[in-house]
Amino acid sequence: MFNSEIENPLYAVTIGSHIKSYDNNFKPSVIDSNISSMISQVEKHDRMSGTSSYVYSDKMNQGSFGISGSYGVSGVSKFEASASAYVGNAAANSSKSVEVTYSALSVCGVEYVDFEKLTVPQFLSGLKKGCRQSALGALDCYNAVNKECNDLDVSLSDALTSDKNQYPTIHDLLQKWVKASDEFCRDYGDGLVVGIAWGAMGGVHFKMTATDEDNSWKYGGQANFSYAGLDKSVSLQAIYDGSKSDQEANVTATCTSFVSGNALSDQVQEWFTKFSETALQQLNDVHVLVEAPNMNITSGAPEIPEFVTPKPSEDVANKVGSLKNLDDLHIYAKAKAYEEAKAKNSELTFEEFLKQSEKESNLSGLEKAKEQVKENNINTLDNIESLNQKEILIKKTEVMDTAEIKRPIKGNSDDHIPLGVWIAHWSNLIPWLAQGYCNSIEDLDTSESIKARVMLQDFQTLSRIYHIAHASGIKYIKRKDRSLPLVKTAALADNFDHVAALMQDGKTLSEAYHSLSDPAALIYQYWNENTFLRNAELGLGFVRNHKSILSPTSGGNDNRTVYKLETIAFNGRNYDAFSQAYKVLPLPTPDREIWAFGPEKGLLSSAYDTEAVFSKSGGLVKAMNFTPDQESKTLHSKDGKITLYPIRFNAAAGIENWKGMSSSTNIGADHGLEKSLQHLEEGLRELSAWTYSSANWPENWDDKAAYHQTKIKKQYVGLIEEPKNT
Repeated sequence: MFNSEIENPLYAVTIGSHIKSYDNNFKPSVIDSNISSMISQVEKHDRMSGTSSYVYSDKMNQGSFGISGSYGVSGVSKFEASASAYVGNAAANSSKSVEVTYSALSVCGVEYVDFEKLTVPQFLSGLKKGCRQSALGALDCYNAVNKECNDLDVSLSDALTSDKNQYPTIHDLLQKWVKASDEFCRDYGDGLVVGIAWGAMGGVHFKMTATDEDNSWKYGGQANFSYAGLDKSVSLQAIYDGSKSDQEANVTATCTSFVSGNALSDQVQEWFTKFSETALQQLNDVHVLVEAPNMNITSGAPEIPEFVTPKPSEDVANKVGSLKNLDDLHIYAKAKAYEEAKAKNSELTFEEFLKQSEKESNLSGLEKAKEQVKENNINTLDNIESLNQKEILIKKTEVMDTAEIKRPIKGNSDDHIPLGVWIAHWSNLIPWLAQGYCNSIEDLDTSESIKARVMLQDFQTLSRIYHIAHASGIKYIKRKDRSLPLVKTAALADNFDHVAALMQDGKTLSEAYHSLSDPAALIYQYWNENTFLRNAELGLGFVRNHKSILSPTSGGNDNRTVYKLETIAFNGRNYDAFSQAYKVLPLPTPDREIWAFGPEKGLLSSAYDTEAVFSKSGGLVKAMNFTPDQESKTLHSKDGKITLYPIRFNAAAGIENWKGMSSSTNIGADHGLEKSLQHLEEGLRELSAWTYSSANWPENWDDKAAYHQTKIKKQYVGLIEEPKNT
């Protein structure tokens, strides 16, 4: 067994790690005391990832994994976080090898800051010196505003709604508090990790390779396609070739294993041993997840040091103790929010802001983004040159200095890894860091995270299409300008494969796009203009006069195959009508044409009332050209007699004998992302345009009051769904 690198975006995160919502990168811990507790909790998650043209599940063919949950302060930052993804062990290749990874992610315990045992002064005293001093600096400014209001016998609310020249000292002191609060967030983020789901992950990885390249796609037209509700329902053979190969298929299979968190190393070794030297023919009907041993962590939850209550210094006790109540905290939060809103509209008055903030949140941008995701209508090349400032697909968190990594876990620190974390805003932990949160999402540009995921999946789809075309005998694409060289389909496939790998290695959209060859770039531009082609997840349904391609006829030869057209009951909505028909795939060319080809028999070269003809001839035959129709989201032949309909995965749901293969997986088929955006919209609809952290603090609060764990709002982010009852 070997340990392959697992790119975990929660790598090195501990209790007290802080995070900045605008980039979702975790930074080293700022907690310097043992103020956490641990509870045992056992929970296991299975998943199947990799690449296969014969299986659909939420994690297959994605090239990246969606994050479960999200962290953000504003509505926009929550949207960005919901759409983010990490690479992990998800790499999906499009070569003649089929690769699939079966993983088990097991939770064994939840560590959490035990706030019920802490007061605000005690919590402050448990922070590292720099963080504590920065928070106290903001408190000094907060107290200075309160003192000035008392000295002038005016409420903060009246001072802010009066002419600025009437109370200039209060306005000046308030700006100092805003600056001190902003400096704290700039240095220590806006959120703190206050809980961690500890566990481990591991699994087995299969790579199945045909010695004959054509074997990779030889069963495409009439293979069995599996729409997998549960990953356990799919066998290795179904993943490789749709269960069409026989016992003599010349296919080699290799098995490797990986583990992250040694608490699962023994079980992974046992799992790996079952398959490591077994030929593919003997694995045909094996359901790998069913064969896994008990993947619960039997050693129990990690051990952590005993809880120790921090003792506040006299300085901390006096400064926090000077806060007799939080009567005006909501005014501070609104003043802070007003400063943010005024940055976008310098003419906005405080009174106008207060009126606007009470209106319903405007979610028009989110609604538009949800529809674009659902329909795969994402323009990845829009403003691409301005999107080259950061790595968009998450690979891992910032690597922390060894000296900075807080290691509360006793024994072998490699035994457990974070699988999920809970984050609380600083303003919910330290009252005078009051904030306002804008919940509206309007005029939203397409998320960079979504563009990155779409572009990656586009490159993988196009690589798969040109690999299939090459294996189907379409070796070249002729150019309209005969002075230009022929374009090799194998070279296109390799180029798209290469650029997809660059994105998984952290290249930006601009860097990846500019790594395409000239023909590949022309093809991608045309593909991106016709976004509905991404919906051809199960290929394109062929319809001519209510007929589709159902069976081959006699009279063909090695370079030419004739298929019979037969009537199907398709009404434009019931895509299950194509379940037994031969589907075709789109083949975009550098000359802005779209050809159609069959996974088995080459280019669609002609079609008549009763038959369709597919030709190989190395791609040098005259192919039928199809015109995109943006309104109907279909392709039409020049004479208008043939329509090609993109078929989505859900057409195969519930059909046990769907014939064919998949060529595309995309965000529109990602149920996890759809669920995340729906959850975000439902949550934001309950809120007004602006909300304030002051709502989480009682006005009669005092420095002797302990926190209430249930009143501290937290957001969950993880590799797995949020553990239950936490």
